[in-house]
Amino acid sequence: MSKRVFERANDGQGERVFERANQGQSERVFERANDGHGELADGWTVVARSDEVEPGPIARAIAGRPIVIWRTAAGRLSALADSCPHQGNALSEGFVAGHELVCGSHGWSVASDGWCERAAAGTRAYTVREDGGQVLVLLQQKAAR
Repeated sequence: MSKRVFERANDGQGERVFERANQGQSERVFERANDGHGELADGWTVVARSDEVEPGPIARAIAGRPIVIWRTAAGRLSALADSCPHQGNALSEGFVAGHELVCGSHGWSVASDGWCERAAAGTRAYTVREDGGQVLVLLQQKAAR
């Protein structure tokens, strides 16, 4: 099942349009942002509604960067670059197992901080939070492990 997400242009009225292709069907999701670009004044970007991140990973793009948003089994949000440290496959096509996101291509697990023990490497992790039923990501990277 493909979960690729494509971000479309701003409509000039503060609405961002996301299109998701899922098994040949297209779904549009509209989100309202404060400055018309999805980015809030303090650098946070609205990427999804909180209920969209239940139960598994979702793909998004911020400023052309593909990211994956997901929750651990305990409900903790995580935002990572949508690229497995093993071979660069989309982590958004994987599944959540406990406190890790498992790559759908080869089964390698990535922790919520982006670290993959098996590859002895990591992928970028971003600061993420929930506010008012929305998931927001700060595009600046977290410090590397």
